[in-house]
Amino acid sequence: MKRFPLDSFQRLILASSLMLAWVAILPVSAQAAGPIHTNFSFTIPDDNVCGIPVMTSGIGVDNFTPILDSDGNMVGFLDTGEVHITFTAANGKSVQVSAAGPITGNLTVNPDGTLTFTTTFKGLPERISTTRGAILTRDAGIIMFSTTVDSEGNVISQTFTQSGPHPEADADFALFCEVVTAALA
Repeated sequence: MKRFPLDSFQRLILASSLMLAWVAILPVSAQAAGPIHTNFSFTIPDDNVCGIPVMTSGIGVDNFTPILDSDGNMVGFLDTGEVHITFTAANGKSVQVSAAGPITGNLTVNPDGTLTFTTTFKGLPERISTTRGAILTRDAGIIMFSTTVDSEGNVISQTFTQSGPHPEADADFALFCEVVTAALA
């Protein structure tokens, strides 16, 4: 295991944790209904990525399934899907960030009252390419993040383990901005 600053994956882990918390407050009858299927698309005309003004657009599909214990409490999730996000700079250059595959999450209540969120990505956690198809960097395989928080939500520790090529993780999560900035310049 290796400690790291969450940098570019911080939003993804936060989103997974927020989704876990959101589904945890749904009525049990809604949770028992099965997977939540969502197709989505969006455009953000005045966005910013790595300090570069861009237009951001994306499309994707998501299938979110809560995992409940015998008392009906949410203790994890299975999320399968695919997303493609395109960043277009004012000079017309574009970069696409894609991800696909299953994501699993588990919540553990520790004896000391802290909570540990474990999120595992399998498949294609991140591929950055030009819109013409040239692959700039690609993470593939399995990568697992574990975040422990105290009762007030303060992060106590963050670790990750990996199997497969994960150049983004190997670069302490600095590769994203390096690759995107170079491609959009």
